[in-house]
Amino acid sequence: MLAAEPLDPIPISALQHWRYCPRQCLLIHAEQAFEENLHTLRGQAVHGLDRNLMRFATLAGKSL
Repeated sequence: MLAAEPLDPIPISALQHWRYCPRQCLLIHAEQAFEENLHTLRGQAVHGLDRNLMRFATLAGKSL
């Protein structure tokens, strides 16, 4: 019996994209055909603010 090759891990983002739209998942993760747009740039900015607020709260000894 041959040993099975280990499976590549599936990123959580790929599962989220698949649930929303399997075609989008394929374009982003298999074909790497992703383009930034206004919505993705806004999302990155908001998530960046969230990370900075959490970092500041941690340094200040507070929990959010």
